Amino acid sequence: MGGRADGPASRADCCAGGRAGVAERRAVTPAPLTASETARLQELFQKARPATLRIEQCAPDDCADPDGVGSAVLISADGLALTAYHVVEGARTLSAQTLDRKRYAAEVIGYNDQDDLALLRVRVPAGTPFLPLATGAPGVGNVALAIGNGGGAFLRPKTGRLTALDADAGRADFPPGTLELNAPVVPGDSGGRC
Repeated sequence: MGGRADGPASRADCCAGGRAGVAERRAVTPAPLTASETARLQELFQKARPATLRIEQCAPDDCADPDGVGSAVLISADGLALTAYHVVEGARTLSAQTLDRKRYAAEVIGYNDQDDLALLRVRVPAGTPFLPLATGAPGVGNVALAIGNGGGAFLRPKTGRLTALDADAGRADFPPGTLELNAPVVPGDSGGRC
């Protein structure tokens, strides 16, 4: 269920975000990224990647064949991380892998299945980088960065523009506030930062 650059988003294509009016739900074909925007996104990727995690459904000491793979982002110095609920749904054990490829135990401490969000506690060492939550609302046409693990990759960037807010809000498999972007996001990228 990979996303298309010009088509409707799938659940794997999305991050949760703010609600928008009907007029903002769809945008025309977005302008290509400029050289300046591409350079800024590359800088952001270098800063954000150390705070992004590979989430696997397995024990940290036995993860040769995980039951599922997704992404998360650390949002606090004490190891709180956000991911998509469908990444961790039904998991008996969770492992979080950092940029240095070390694995740490992770546990779900809260979730909202209606909005497809889960809050994790990851036992990362003190000083592990994190990204604070955004204070502003996203807008159609904004540049976007997703960092994920799709297609066997390890914490790789996907860049593009937000093409819709509250994308396909009437669909039962899309949570309220779904953002759509024109980047080729695939399973394994879910839960990464946009």
